[in-house]
Amino acid sequence: MKLKYANQIKLNELSASNYDVIIVASGYETRATSLAQKLEEQNSKRIVIAFEEWQDHEQRIKNDAIFKSLGYLPYPAKEGSCESIITILNDVFQDFLFKQDVSVLIDYSCMTKVWYATIINYFINKDSIIRNLDLTFSYTPSKYSDPQPPMPNKYMGPIPGIYCVSTSNKPTALIIGLGYEMERAQGIVEYLDPKTTYAFYSNPAFDKKFVSVVEKNNAQLLSSLGKENVFKHPIGDLKSTDAQLTSLCLSLKSTHRIILAPLGPKPFALLCLLLSARYPEIDVWRVSAGDSGNKYDRKPANTEPVICRIVFERELIATEEKREVSMTS
Repeated sequence: MKLKYANQIKLNELSASNYDVIIVASGYETRATSLAQKLEEQNSKRIVIAFEEWQDHEQRIKNDAIFKSLGYLPYPAKEGSCESIITILNDVFQDFLFKQDVSVLIDYSCMTKVWYATIINYFINKDSIIRNLDLTFSYTPSKYSDPQPPMPNKYMGPIPGIYCVSTSNKPTALIIGLGYEMERAQGIVEYLDPKTTYAFYSNPAFDKKFVSVVEKNNAQLLSSLGKENVFKHPIGDLKSTDAQLTSLCLSLKSTHRIILAPLGPKPFALLCLLLSARYPEIDVWRVSAGDSGNKYDRKPANTEPVICRIVFERELIATEEKREVSMTS
């Protein structure tokens, strides 16, 4: 399937829509159930992907109980496994692959990058009679919490299952979406030793504390890059952020091998994955401390979710001309 268009929608538009399937995730974060509890009226097939890890965590037990009360069917999956997600999707969508129009709501607030990247890639490559596919991704922002002590990067590389092997001799351009933990961004720069590096970070963010800590904990890197290689983007405005990211990548694409490394926040990571879907030669890398990484109980902020509606169509009915897709208003 080909990406037709994407746009940002409001919570009231989401609530007024009817989805064939709603997919959420259950882990140790309090915000995991936030969106599901707002959608009790939805008459949809309800699926919760449950981490195989942390099953005895106190908040995880509470989340599982809430999802059960809301009618969500649990499917276990490993934290970094694309295979687990593919198996789940094959089971869930076997009854929908014979429909021409399918709509799916995904709350990716508590999902790993591997999980929501696999969901996007699954439908791009799935052979079915679906003509139009509506994937709506919802992200619940969290309240600020202090970053924990830095942990070493254990995995730095393409997201499993969705990368292409590059044979390009072009110099590497690394584009990082900065998180607020110390040393993680510097680690990927040292590992790749790119020809040029750019950094994006959320400013404004939903809480000013995130901005100040991101700047403080990445001060050395930001200083070394210079102002011309640093981009500030509003976390709640997907159109503006996508325009910045797309413009930069298109200016580099003919002369550089581009690697996107979204360390945070998740809406920026989603935009990176969509950009890679439009231009497969652009790689998206995962940078992770693995199972030993820091764990945060993210509590929902008192603000609307950030929601991105993505529409795909079958290649047979897509225009033969390559689309320059961007976020629409």
